[in-house]
Amino acid sequence: MTMISTDWMITKLQDLHQALSYLNIKYEYRKNMQLHIVGVTPLQHYKGDKSYIDKEIELETVFEQMFPNEEIVFVSDDSLIQVENQILILESIMYDYSYGKDYEDRIWINKFSGYKELIRLPKLGRGDVYSNITFHRPENTLLKL
Repeated sequence: MTMISTDWMITKLQDLHQALSYLNIKYEYRKNMQLHIVGVTPLQHYKGDKSYIDKEIELETVFEQMFPNEEIVFVSDDSLIQVENQILILESIMYDYSYGKDYEDRIWINKFSGYKELIRLPKLGRGDVYSNITFHRPENTLLKL
């Protein structure tokens, strides 16, 4: 069975995010150009994180071997090319200091199902991160795009 490049990319990007959960990853496929665009932030990890850079090189190398007729490019905030029509968003779960509430709201977008999910998380202290969270998704938090 031949693997579809977008399915392969989504799986590999999920693996990357699981390994380096502090990254924000967006993914777009431009069919007319056979171009896969992966947006990675924060910029300091994109440019200077050896763990990330090694994984990016490995992913590119395998991709180019498996899908020689397609192109892949990794970008960040300072790149000329940007992710515009993402089909996958993987966000780090870190506290956003702009919230002044006891809870922070996060929107998770699943382009495949067509739903946005509102996730309410307890507010953390400065520099704290979430780990081992179980998300409860009441029906009223699903918003059709």
